[in-house]
Amino acid sequence: MVTTQYPARSSTNRALMDPKYGALKLTSLVNSHLPNGSADSRFQMIMAELVWGICLTANIACEVLSNMTTYSEQQHNDMTRPTRPISWFKAARKDFEKFPLEAQDTCLRALTAAAEGGKADIAKPLHGFGSGVFEIALPFRGDAYRVVYAVQIAEEIWILHTFQKKSTSGIKTPQRDLDVIRLRLKRLKEMQP
Repeated sequence: MVTTQYPARSSTNRALMDPKYGALKLTSLVNSHLPNGSADSRFQMIMAELVWGICLTANIACEVLSNMTTYSEQQHNDMTRPTRPISWFKAARKDFEKFPLEAQDTCLRALTAAAEGGKADIAKPLHGFGSGVFEIALPFRGDAYRVVYAVQIAEEIWILHTFQKKSTSGIKTPQRDLDVIRLRLKRLKEMQP
Protein backbone atom coordinates (compact mmCIF):
# COMPACT_ATOMS: atom_id res chain seq x y z
CA MET A 1 0.00 0.00 0.00
CA VAL A 2 1.26 3.45 -0.90
CA THR A 3 1.27 6.00 1.89
CA THR A 4 1.05 9.69 1.18
CA GLN A 5 3.48 11.93 3.01
CA TYR A 6 2.33 15.45 3.74
CA PRO A 7 4.91 18.20 4.07
CA ALA A 8 5.00 19.50 7.64
CA ARG A 9 6.78 22.77 6.86
CA SER A 10 4.00 25.27 7.50
CA SER A 11 1.80 25.71 10.54
CA THR A 12 -1.27 25.11 8.32
CA ASN A 13 -0.03 21.66 7.34
CA ARG A 14 0.86 20.92 10.95
CA ALA A 15 -2.60 22.09 12.05
CA LEU A 16 -4.23 19.67 9.64
CA MET A 17 -2.06 16.76 10.69
CA ASP A 18 -2.11 17.46 14.45
CA PRO A 19 -5.59 18.40 15.71
CA LYS A 20 -4.39 19.62 19.13
CA TYR A 21 -1.86 21.96 17.56
CA GLY A 22 -4.52 23.17 15.13
CA ALA A 23 -6.97 23.83 17.93
CA LEU A 24 -4.42 25.87 19.90
CA LYS A 25 -3.31 27.78 16.82
CA LEU A 26 -6.87 28.69 15.77
CA THR A 27 -7.92 29.51 19.33
CA SER A 28 -5.03 31.94 19.70
CA LEU A 29 -5.91 33.42 16.31
CA VAL A 30 -9.55 33.96 17.37
CA ASN A 31 -8.49 35.39 20.78
CA SER A 32 -6.17 37.85 19.10
CA HIS A 33 -9.11 39.26 17.10
CA LEU A 34 -11.53 39.61 20.04
CA PRO A 35 -11.76 42.82 22.05
CA ASN A 36 -9.75 42.86 25.30
CA GLY A 37 -11.40 41.07 28.20
CA SER A 38 -14.10 39.32 26.14
CA ALA A 39 -12.26 36.00 25.83
CA ASP A 40 -13.26 34.26 29.06
CA SER A 41 -12.10 30.75 29.90
CA ARG A 42 -15.46 29.13 29.08
CA PHE A 43 -15.47 30.69 25.63
CA GLN A 44 -11.87 29.60 25.11
CA MET A 45 -12.76 26.03 26.10
CA ILE A 46 -15.76 25.90 23.72
CA MET A 47 -13.70 27.46 20.98
CA ALA A 48 -10.82 25.02 21.55
CA GLU A 49 -13.18 22.02 21.40
CA LEU A 50 -14.83 23.35 18.26
CA VAL A 51 -11.55 24.03 16.52
CA TRP A 52 -10.10 20.71 17.66
CA GLY A 53 -13.15 18.96 16.16
CA ILE A 54 -12.67 20.82 12.90
CA CYS A 55 -8.98 19.91 12.78
CA LEU A 56 -9.74 16.30 13.68
CA THR A 57 -12.34 16.17 10.88
CA ALA A 58 -9.84 17.68 8.44
CA ASN A 59 -7.24 15.12 9.54
CA ILE A 60 -9.72 12.26 8.98
CA ALA A 61 -10.70 13.73 5.61
CA CYS A 62 -7.04 13.82 4.56
CA GLU A 63 -6.65 10.17 5.56
CA VAL A 64 -9.81 9.17 3.69
CA LEU A 65 -8.69 11.04 0.56
CA SER A 66 -5.26 9.46 0.83
CA ASN A 67 -6.80 5.99 1.04
CA MET A 68 -9.15 6.73 -1.85
CA THR A 69 -6.25 7.84 -4.03
CA THR A 70 -4.28 4.74 -3.11
CA TYR A 71 -7.28 2.52 -3.82
CA SER A 72 -7.94 4.11 -7.20
CA GLU A 73 -4.27 3.72 -8.17
CA GLN A 74 -4.37 0.04 -7.21
CA GLN A 75 -7.70 -0.43 -8.96
CA HIS A 76 -6.30 1.22 -12.10
CA ASN A 77 -3.22 -1.01 -12.01
CA ASP A 78 -5.40 -4.09 -11.59
CA MET A 79 -7.60 -3.08 -14.53
CA THR A 80 -4.86 -2.42 -17.09
CA ARG A 81 -4.62 -5.07 -19.73
CA PRO A 82 -1.32 -6.38 -21.00
CA THR A 83 -0.47 -4.67 -24.25
CA ARG A 84 0.94 -6.80 -27.03
CA PRO A 85 3.89 -5.39 -28.95
CA ILE A 86 3.31 -4.13 -32.49
CA SER A 87 5.82 -5.20 -35.14
CA TRP A 88 6.10 -3.77 -38.64
CA PHE A 89 7.42 -4.92 -41.96
CA LYS A 90 9.95 -2.26 -42.90
CA ALA A 91 8.25 -1.42 -46.20
CA ALA A 92 4.86 -1.14 -44.45
CA ARG A 93 6.32 1.28 -41.90
CA LYS A 94 7.89 3.36 -44.66
CA ASP A 95 4.57 3.59 -46.53
CA PHE A 96 2.73 4.40 -43.29
CA GLU A 97 5.02 7.37 -42.64
CA LYS A 98 3.78 8.88 -45.93
CA PHE A 99 0.20 9.08 -44.56
CA PRO A 100 -0.97 12.51 -43.31
CA LEU A 101 -0.25 12.93 -39.58
CA GLU A 102 -3.94 12.97 -38.62
CA ALA A 103 -4.49 9.72 -40.53
CA GLN A 104 -1.45 8.19 -38.82
CA ASP A 105 -2.82 9.18 -35.39
CA THR A 106 -6.22 7.62 -36.11
CA CYS A 107 -4.64 4.40 -37.37
CA LEU A 108 -2.27 4.22 -34.40
CA ARG A 109 -5.21 4.56 -31.99
CA ALA A 110 -6.93 1.66 -33.77
CA LEU A 111 -3.72 -0.40 -33.57
CA THR A 112 -3.39 0.40 -29.87
CA ALA A 113 -6.93 -0.87 -29.32
CA ALA A 114 -5.94 -4.10 -31.09
CA ALA A 115 -2.78 -4.39 -28.99
CA GLU A 116 -4.91 -4.11 -25.84
CA GLY A 117 -7.22 -6.89 -26.99
CA GLY A 118 -10.01 -4.78 -28.51
CA LYS A 119 -11.08 -3.79 -32.00
CA ALA A 120 -11.61 -0.26 -33.26
CA ASP A 121 -14.72 0.71 -35.20
CA ILE A 122 -12.69 1.35 -38.34
CA ALA A 123 -11.12 -2.14 -38.28
CA LYS A 124 -12.79 -5.05 -40.03
CA PRO A 125 -11.76 -8.61 -40.88
CA LEU A 126 -10.01 -8.91 -44.23
CA HIS A 127 -11.74 -11.75 -46.05
CA GLY A 128 -9.78 -14.43 -47.86
CA PHE A 129 -6.92 -14.66 -45.34
CA GLY A 130 -8.51 -16.66 -42.53
CA SER A 131 -9.31 -15.37 -39.07
CA GLY A 132 -6.94 -12.98 -37.38
CA VAL A 133 -6.18 -10.67 -40.33
CA PHE A 134 -7.80 -7.25 -40.09
CA GLU A 135 -7.90 -4.12 -42.19
CA ILE A 136 -8.15 -0.59 -40.86
CA ALA A 137 -10.14 1.29 -43.50
CA LEU A 138 -9.81 5.04 -43.00
CA PRO A 139 -11.53 7.52 -45.29
CA PHE A 140 -9.63 10.79 -44.83
CA ARG A 141 -10.11 14.05 -46.71
CA GLY A 142 -11.35 12.38 -49.87
CA ASP A 143 -8.67 9.69 -49.83
CA ALA A 144 -8.73 6.16 -48.44
CA TYR A 145 -5.92 4.77 -46.30
CA ARG A 146 -5.52 1.12 -45.33
CA VAL A 147 -3.50 -0.68 -42.67
CA VAL A 148 -3.59 -4.49 -42.73
CA TYR A 149 -2.48 -6.34 -39.59
CA ALA A 150 -2.41 -9.88 -38.24
CA VAL A 151 -3.25 -10.69 -34.62
CA GLN A 152 -2.86 -14.47 -34.46
CA ILE A 153 0.83 -14.80 -35.28
CA ALA A 154 3.11 -15.18 -32.24
CA GLU A 155 2.74 -12.70 -29.40
CA GLU A 156 2.99 -9.58 -31.53
CA ILE A 157 0.55 -7.80 -33.73
CA TRP A 158 2.15 -7.67 -37.16
CA ILE A 159 1.53 -4.81 -39.58
CA LEU A 160 1.58 -6.56 -42.94
CA HIS A 161 0.86 -3.75 -45.37
CA THR A 162 -0.11 -0.07 -45.45
CA PHE A 163 -1.25 1.79 -48.53
CA GLN A 164 -3.33 4.63 -49.88
CA LYS A 165 -6.13 3.05 -51.84
CA LYS A 166 -6.78 4.40 -55.29
CA SER A 167 -10.38 4.02 -56.42
CA THR A 168 -9.64 2.21 -59.70
CA SER A 169 -11.51 -0.91 -58.62
CA GLY A 170 -14.35 0.54 -56.52
CA ILE A 171 -14.39 -0.67 -52.91
CA LYS A 172 -12.36 -3.81 -53.63
CA THR A 173 -8.75 -3.97 -52.48
CA PRO A 174 -6.51 -4.04 -55.58
CA GLN A 175 -5.01 -7.45 -56.46
CA ARG A 176 -1.47 -6.07 -56.26
CA ASP A 177 -2.03 -5.14 -52.57
CA LEU A 178 -3.70 -8.49 -51.82
CA ASP A 179 -0.64 -10.26 -53.27
CA VAL A 180 1.69 -8.24 -51.02
CA ILE A 181 -0.42 -9.11 -47.97
CA ARG A 182 -0.51 -12.80 -48.91
CA LEU A 183 3.28 -12.92 -49.43
CA ARG A 184 4.09 -11.20 -46.11
CA LEU A 185 1.63 -13.36 -44.20
CA LYS A 186 3.25 -16.45 -45.69
CA ARG A 187 6.71 -15.22 -44.66
CA LEU A 188 5.53 -14.63 -41.09
CA LYS A 189 4.02 -18.06 -40.79
CA GLU A 190 7.26 -19.64 -42.08
CA MET A 191 9.27 -17.78 -39.43
CA GLN A 192 7.16 -19.18 -36.58
CA PRO A 193 8.43 -22.35 -34.87
